[in-house]
Amino acid sequence: MNKLTKIILTFLLLVTVAMGYSTVAMADSKSELKQKEKQLITEMVQEIEDLGATPIKKGFKGRKKYISALKEQLEDIKKAKKKADEKKKAENNKADEKKKAEKKKQALMDDLRKQIIDLDPDAKLVTDDSSDVLDKDKDIIALKKQLEDIINAKKRADEKRKAEKKKADEKRKAEKKKQALMDDLRKQIIDLDPDAKLVTDGTDELDQDKDIIALKKQLEDIINAKKRADEKRKAEKKKADEKKKAEEAKEKEKEKRVAVIVRVKKEIYFLGGTPMAEFEVESEDAYIEALKKQIEELKIQKEAEEKEIAESIPEWYLMPPQGSDVLMYVRGSAVSDQLQLALDFATNAALKNLGKKVETRVASKAKQTIRQAGMGEDQVSKTEINLISSTVMDEVTLSGYETVETKLVSLDNGSYRAFILLKYPVAKAYKSYIEKIDKSPELKGRLTKIKGTDIYKELKKAVARYSGYSGS
Repeated sequence: MNKLTKIILTFLLLVTVAMGYSTVAMADSKSELKQKEKQLITEMVQEIEDLGATPIKKGFKGRKKYISALKEQLEDIKKAKKKADEKKKAENNKADEKKKAEKKKQALMDDLRKQIIDLDPDAKLVTDDSSDVLDKDKDIIALKKQLEDIINAKKRADEKRKAEKKKADEKRKAEKKKQALMDDLRKQIIDLDPDAKLVTDGTDELDQDKDIIALKKQLEDIINAKKRADEKRKAEKKKADEKKKAEEAKEKEKEKRVAVIVRVKKEIYFLGGTPMAEFEVESEDAYIEALKKQIEELKIQKEAEEKEIAESIPEWYLMPPQGSDVLMYVRGSAVSDQLQLALDFATNAALKNLGKKVETRVASKAKQTIRQAGMGEDQVSKTEINLISSTVMDEVTLSGYETVETKLVSLDNGSYRAFILLKYPVAKAYKSYIEKIDKSPELKGRLTKIKGTDIYKELKKAVARYSGYSGS
């Protein structure tokens, strides 16, 4: 057998096997479908019987047509049942609404009866529980009418009682008001004139009206008399006040002129002059004018002196040497009619300026010491360092400064103007500051931290450079 023949035989064998398998599969599928249709028919027949109907007969119908017929029958039965259920539900709702309406009517009748009995316990009710629905409606109308009549009658009776009570209250109020007015008028009359004899004291209502008129007239007469007396006193007081004001104005004018004289004299003294004597003029106004003229002359003289001083100011005073972190230059100037006093005053002015500068410098170093040593929260140490700083500042004006330049200028009025330039080594203040910190008992526990700060080290270096001081 050749190779081609073998291939053909193999192919035919495979085709035969495949066809056999397909036939078996189709047979199994038909059997399964048949079984499902039978099951569906059984279920629909059972459902139709459960709904109370008789399933149609199969007869000569095939399974598929029978299934369709059963489906159609089942749908018709369901629709009919749904319609019947809806009808029954509607009838039940109608019956419930009827019961509710009857119950509501009965409740309304009961409430109306109760209201009628509450308002009129002896009332004879116009109806008494008729069972017919139509009669109940009539009963409700009748009860409502009976209740309305009773309410209206009660309302009219209440309004009548209220009107009578209101009238009685108004009468009492009117009488009370009249009595109060009379009492008030009597009191006002007695207050204004304790010796007054009241014109009436009647008790009859008509008399009381007359009494009020009489009391008002009596009160008006007393008030007018009192008003005239008050106006007379006011006129006399006004006249006295005007006289007093005129005298006070005259006194104030005099004080004002005296104040002007004092102020002008002070200005003359400030300008270095001596005020002229008051007896040299005839009046205060003339004296004031003379003093003002003297001030103008002194100002002209002062301007000339200041011009002369400006021209004589030394260059080192106008442009003092530049200081440094450890060295300060300060200047001062003063005028006196004595040569030595002019120098002393100029020195004091320079030292005052020096004290302010050193105060600012040392206070700044103290703050840096506190911050770098972490003593912001330690109030005792903080207070001690600030106290040391203040002590050092007080020592500055006592010693350590050096006079660098001085100049004296003779003025036309015989006085002297002194100029002075001082030099002060700030390292001296730093030295005192460090020594006091090292010796302070309050800072003993903090001394290691203080000496470890950058500011303390910088101060020691500055002191060592300018004074040879190295510390311990």
